[in-house]
Amino acid sequence: MKLFEFEAFANPRRVRVFAAELGIELEREQVDVLAGEHLQFEHLQRNPYGAVPTLELDDGRTISESAVICRYLADLNAEGQHSDLLGNTTTERALIDMWDRRVEHGLLGAVASFFHHGTEGLATDKYRNSDWGQHNKETIAAEMHRLDQQLQEHKYLAGETFSIADITALCAVDFAALLGMPIADDHVALQGWYASVNTRDSVRA
Repeated sequence: MKLFEFEAFANPRRVRVFAAELGIELEREQVDVLAGEHLQFEHLQRNPYGAVPTLELDDGRTISESAVICRYLADLNAEGQHSDLLGNTTTERALIDMWDRRVEHGLLGAVASFFHHGTEGLATDKYRNSDWGQHNKETIAAEMHRLDQQLQEHKYLAGETFSIADITALCAVDFAALLGMPIADDHVALQGWYASVNTRDSVRA
């Protein structure tokens, strides 16, 4: 298998960290999104949406969408059994899915929108709305506050076990910091969680 990615972006990192947690080593090839390689014919043949990451299987078929790639890797790793990262009971899986989607569509979505609309973004961006970019700065702050509230009651986002939701949150928080929006000083629980998850070897994948 080969992972086509752009290393600096949050979504490819989600897959790398998840794979590292499972002990899976992936062959990786960089797609230079800043240079527009994701919109060139070669990559569009792999993924008509021009997105990264995209996982190419040994038979040539491809899988995209970060959470889907992670589930595929977990099923391969556990021979059909769910990894702890995804939950081992119906309730665990539901709670983890809920928080992963909340972070992906909330914090990570807002950070991505700010990147495209509140900064220079990508040269290939065809539309930029600076007001929308600034609005997403407020959304980022609000979403981090929600995470801080959850982490005041739980060790990890979906409970007491590290999961894919924490991986998504870590990648979103780091991308926000890269864009000048680190965790606020008064979000003590979020700061503590961040320090804890950063002790894991996988986060350096």
